[in-house]
This record gives sequence, C-alpha cells and structure tokens, in this order.
Amino acid sequence: MNMEAQSVWKVKKIREGDYGCEERQPGEKVKVLVTVENEQGEVYTFLEEDDWLYENQIEEGSIWPEEIRQRICTI
Repeated sequence: MNMEAQSVWKVKKIREGDYGCEERQPGEKVKVLVTVENEQGEVYTFLEEDDWLYENQIEEGSIWPEEIRQRICTI
C-alpha cells in the first residue's frame, strides 16, 4: 500500500469485522473494518483492533493521526 506522507486520512466508516465461518479464537481481540479516505479520494479499508481505536479516541469522522499513520501501511 503506497500512501503519501502529506495526505490527511479521514475515518469514513467503522464496521464490525466479518469473521465468516470461523469464529474468533479464545483471547483474540475484537477487530473492526476501518475505511479511511484522503483528500484525493483514495480509499483504503483494513482490519484494526476495536480496543486500539477506543484507546486512541478514533471514531468515524476522526482524522487518522499522523504519528500512527504507519499502522495503515503495515496492515
């Protein structure tokens, strides 16, 4: 995934993760699907731990913080 460092990414949607036929494993953290969009209209959707979003006060409409933007690139 190639994202420009100058781009501002806004959280457009947060949805429950789809675990399909497989259920979450015991002890596995709840993950949600996060969709972000930048001002050029590029859109990315990725899984992120729900607790992590809560701890970082990230919700729909939030700007994806600069200091943690690397998380998007490594997923």
